[in-house]
Amino acid sequence: MAHPDVTFIAGLDVLKDDSTIKVRVINLWNLFSFYNNAKLFSIELILINEQGTKIQANVLKKYIYRFKNILKDGLAFYIKCPSFASQKMGAFRLTQQEHKLSFLHDTVVTECHDFSGTTFGFEFVDYQSIISLAHHENTTINAIGLIIAFGEMVRDNADMKKHRLNLQIQDANGLQLSVNLWGAFAYKIQGFLDNNPHNLRIIVIIQFAKLSIWRDHPTVNTYFTVSKLFINTNIDEINDFKKSLDGDDRPDSSMNTITLMKSNKVSEHDDFMVKFQLKTIADV
Repeated sequence: MAHPDVTFIAGLDVLKDDSTIKVRVINLWNLFSFYNNAKLFSIELILINEQGTKIQANVLKKYIYRFKNILKDGLAFYIKCPSFASQKMGAFRLTQQEHKLSFLHDTVVTECHDFSGTTFGFEFVDYQSIISLAHHENTTINAIGLIIAFGEMVRDNADMKKHRLNLQIQDANGLQLSVNLWGAFAYKIQGFLDNNPHNLRIIVIIQFAKLSIWRDHPTVNTYFTVSKLFINTNIDEINDFKKSLDGDDRPDSSMNTITLMKSNKVSEHDDFMVKFQLKTIADV
């Protein structure tokens, strides 16, 4: 099926409801009801077009049955007649767009097999912008780095989603960031570390993360189930980062050592509720 009249995301108009966009799904997650966590409320997505522009989208409950078996993370689609409306201002944003797409009863989705854009849509943050507190807390972060230290798993809450593991990651210039992995992300990296005890070059990408700043100390946090975590994945971005480290082969270099950090016994309230300004997923 030909789609000669594809509209760029930047060209979408709230007054026009018959546009067709050509995009790849680079993130997809389920949002469950606040009152019943077994009841699916919406499907949330991040879409990117061939020009690299991202936009958030969703499928609300009444239309989930139409799209849940079609939309898949990583696949590309033509999407015809989506709704285009403003996002709630002031909410934490996963893209730079002030608007959000919705899939409605007359939205048509067909798979695209000639998408030429990026696969993952990474836009890696400059560590210095985090360290200098120049990066806005309400804008999402993609960070890549070498793990140089990790802490003990903190399990001071019965809810596993609030268990956390702190990492220190380093860029190719030696700058370092503190990262908190929460819930399933913490256990994913812990499992990798346990199963690869002799691997001293572990590169991670934390995508769709959130920055928190407490007393001028910035920390990158995974954000509910929205974030994505890549660990030594065989993709160009991680392979290129590994190559950037190849010049430092000294055994005592931070590039070739991982330190176990002692727990600083920060309370969950201080570390999570105070440092991390929480919003519900529905605010996204």
